[in-house]
Amino acid sequence: MRHLLLTLIVILLASVVIIASTVRGQDSFTEAGDNTASPSHNADVGGVGAWVEAVDSAGTIIIFAIASTDYAAPTGGTNTAHVIHTMTPATSFSSADYDVSVKLRVVSTGQVDKDPIFLFGRWTDTSNHYVLGIDGDSGAGRGWALLKVVSGTPSIIESASTLTLATNDVIKLSMRGDTLKFYVNSTLIHCEVDASLSSTGIGGLGQGNYLGSTWGSTTADVNAFWASDDFTMTDFTGEGGDDNCAAGGGAPRGLLMGISG
Repeated sequence: MRHLLLTLIVILLASVVIIASTVRGQDSFTEAGDNTASPSHNADVGGVGAWVEAVDSAGTIIIFAIASTDYAAPTGGTNTAHVIHTMTPATSFSSADYDVSVKLRVVSTGQVDKDPIFLFGRWTDTSNHYVLGIDGDSGAGRGWALLKVVSGTPSIIESASTLTLATNDVIKLSMRGDTLKFYVNSTLIHCEVDASLSSTGIGGLGQGNYLGSTWGSTTADVNAFWASDDFTMTDFTGEGGDDNCAAGGGAPRGLLMGISG
């Protein structure tokens, strides 16, 4: 019996995976004055130049402004427009396994059309990335969607028509190999397996009618009522890319080591 127990312990230890996490990009959007364009803003991790305006369908009018109240919001709402800012990590991600999250300091409510806010992961360019969208329309129940854009074609991986959100909730897109997870705070909302995009890319934040009729609305706009705080990109190593959505969870996940640097 003792020999059997020792054997089981050795097998268990061999299956343990040490997971390390490192913040590669972070911004609390602290700024002395209003209307500082995010590319000129000094991010907490990444510094000046970490943010890049990747897409601005209305030209230079729509920007994420860093407010003196220490959060980011657009300078105004513009109909049928969208804007996306990506963040370059302070040091390169170790792999494509990382999280992108943001705190919603102000939650958009009462919209007559869908005015979404987006998180982006594995953003290689405008034609290849994952998207987590949160709907600003509260009339029919706020919804969400997990999408992918592959070779320029957007498609829905999964979506739902209702979602409960409150001020200061944190939304997170987690990517581990082919496993994608959407969290609100520490609650898992959905898990999906998709192997379409494996390049590391970078993370980002956006608003508006970026996905148009695919999800959202062609009349959606950049909604000044959304306000974002504590944008964070967290790199994970050692976790692997097994299917953790399956019953039983796949391979043992091992120890989570909260190592940051």
